[in-house]
Amino acid sequence: MVPILFRIYGKAMFVRKDSIKDSGQYKTHISLVDNNSMPVSPYSVIFLDSWIKQDSANTKLRYAYELRFFLLFLSSLSPAIDIEARIRAGEFLTSLECDKFIQACNFIKKSISNSDNVMPIELFSDKALQNAIHSSKTSKAKVKASTSNGRIKTAVMFLECVYENIHGRFHAPVDVKNNFKTLERQLRLAKKSLGDETPTEPKFETSVIPEDKYLDLLEIIQPDSENNPFMHSKLRNYLVILLILETGLRRAGIAKLKISDCMFHGSGDQIRVTKTPDDPDDKRIDKPSQKTLAHSSYVPVELMKILDEYIKNQRARFPTANNHEFVFISEMSTKGIAGDPLSLNSINYIFSTLSKALKFNISPHTGRHKWNELFTEETEGMDENEISKLRKYAMGWSQDSEMEAVYNSFKLSVAVRSIRKKRQEEIDGTENDDNEK
Repeated sequence: MVPILFRIYGKAMFVRKDSIKDSGQYKTHISLVDNNSMPVSPYSVIFLDSWIKQDSANTKLRYAYELRFFLLFLSSLSPAIDIEARIRAGEFLTSLECDKFIQACNFIKKSISNSDNVMPIELFSDKALQNAIHSSKTSKAKVKASTSNGRIKTAVMFLECVYENIHGRFHAPVDVKNNFKTLERQLRLAKKSLGDETPTEPKFETSVIPEDKYLDLLEIIQPDSENNPFMHSKLRNYLVILLILETGLRRAGIAKLKISDCMFHGSGDQIRVTKTPDDPDDKRIDKPSQKTLAHSSYVPVELMKILDEYIKNQRARFPTANNHEFVFISEMSTKGIAGDPLSLNSINYIFSTLSKALKFNISPHTGRHKWNELFTEETEGMDENEISKLRKYAMGWSQDSEMEAVYNSFKLSVAVRSIRKKRQEEIDGTENDDNEK
């Protein structure tokens, strides 16, 4: 069989997202395409469509970008590597080529623009890489260990996919199996040597949002505040931000919130957080995906009343909003999307605007982090096991989740510092007593 398309990698390769209707449901489809919107390889289709077992479109999108990095690297070498022909011949990558790829995984890529229909891409440049390596600013050109790890992991997974589709899992000749195992071992050892980067924790005794900035935040998001940075949609943005601060929800949880999830009756102080991948009612290409378990979140009654008023008055002004049940909508008519469900990018823009106004970086994730800090303060004195159970339920974490330790690190660091400071004061006091004698 003649190798297909691998030699043209790097000429034009885009990550594309489409919303495709399948059996009455809209599903997000992610692919690597050329400038004619054709898949760059049949194996990239197999890898992204069936090899990766993921419900989350965003996770699959990350794999697509990491796969593209690997394929662009192959085309950047001189001569370019036809990986399909290599795998058919049982040769794979040489040790030197493998080392070059591992080295490349540690550095940023050069950005280029593209058409409006396709997600932005970055082009790997061998020259740019070499410049970065020899630059005095090498550290600034480096990426996080988690990024390097992801690139290597995806390369290994893709090579496994192509290898098994060409040779089969058990029927390849012994020398081919050994060559593949050698390559796989070299890449996996490189990944292991980078270490597993843990989520960034707050600096020692520093809140993720300092008290003064948090108070400023609560003031400027008020719809009637003179310092409100938004020209439009002030009430909607106020609700989006405050719901994240009051519930600790992810931005996807806010974007997925439906009117039927809002418990306005009874105690009137809860919203349901659902987990519905490929929601048939959601026509957004970039569908929000709730990663945590389904649960209910407490919302102050007064905030629920404001939310109810927003739905009945502000949201009801947009006829298109009658076509779906998502609470938060686009209110700008310039792009013809007024009334459509609010996009994840729009939520990012809301927080980006806030960050500029506050002169302090704030995101949906920092809002979630702040909720956990405040929860720790509010539950002080309670049984630790009970606090753990309550926090995990509120966050939608499984009972064996280790995320609690990450979010609680600020208070733990304060406690440790307090204990050590007290001990040091005792030591200093003892030394002074000895000197006086």
